[in-house]
Amino acid sequence: MFPEPPGPTSEPSFATGMAEGSVWSCLTTQPRREHIAAAGLRKRMKEAEVFCPRLSFVKKTRRGKVRFVEALFPGYLFVSSPLENTRRLMESVPGVRGVVRLGGSCVTVPPKVIEELQARFPEGLLYEPDPELCPGTEVAILEGPFSSLHGVVSSRIPGTRRIAVLLDMLGRELSIQLPEEALLPASYKPRGAIRPKPAP
Repeated sequence: MFPEPPGPTSEPSFATGMAEGSVWSCLTTQPRREHIAAAGLRKRMKEAEVFCPRLSFVKKTRRGKVRFVEALFPGYLFVSSPLENTRRLMESVPGVRGVVRLGGSCVTVPPKVIEELQARFPEGLLYEPDPELCPGTEVAILEGPFSSLHGVVSSRIPGTRRIAVLLDMLGRELSIQLPEEALLPASYKPRGAIRPKPAP
């Protein structure tokens, strides 16, 4: 059981200069409110470091392909702060359920574990490219001056979310770079798409 949240006059303040003695704590959050809890912690605990790694990925739905952003650890996030002085404040932030405990003691996370996660999640987000947009795939361009044209993926631009596409323009090959969201595999047909009836 988590302790009762502090009353309106008992909420501690997070003063500057408290970084000394900080440890990484693991907090539980309300379902699908990790980002809300993280924003509240950053606002109310300006000296703390909040880490809520998220994953951006493409998934097929009835509406077609949709890009989702979800927490890597649903229902959890990490905060670096002096735990003894800030636990009650952390647990009073909207969206936060409490500090993870084991055997009655608050769990702390080794800094090396957080460092390894942060190295894999620059700016807290890991962007997974659409697996269907690989080199050699014929794609339809959805927006921009080349909208409605088809081309072939030649490569991904390292360190960006852009893709190099080859177009056949008047018998000449033209290479352009487009954002991933502006492309769709030419063979992809969303579920529920209306198909013309065959001729009798």
